[in-house]
Amino acid sequence: MPHSIHWEPDGVCVKFTGTVTADEIVRIYEAMSGDPRSDRLKYVLTDYLGANRCTSMTLTDVKGFAALEHGASYVAGAPVWRAAVATDPSICDFLKYFKAVRTSPDPFEIFSTQREAREWLNMHPRLRRKLQSGKGC
Repeated sequence: MPHSIHWEPDGVCVKFTGTVTADEIVRIYEAMSGDPRSDRLKYVLTDYLGANRCTSMTLTDVKGFAALEHGASYVAGAPVWRAAVATDPSICDFLKYFKAVRTSPDPFEIFSTQREAREWLNMHPRLRRKLQSGKGC
């Protein structure tokens, strides 16, 4: 399943296309945490608009993602705002379950457009400059 990671001045935008797998999500966490820019993250915007959830993904996988996120939050030291964008019902269900089981103190919300997500991210008090609401990943 293809994905792209776009680093922005204060954060990162991850865009998924095709089938989302548990292994792919783990690889993205590893790639982002291995990048020195991850130490300065203020937000993560994850765009699932071009994706669909793999039927082999389990609730245990989702709990594992929540543990990875919690670890990343602990390392960051300051809140990293997290926004997900999705409209596919299976992706939305996955994200709602993720939101319910996560233990990270970082803010996390689900949106149906990047514009809505970026407007919410603009409320982040630590952003150096505001995000363009019409900009995509």
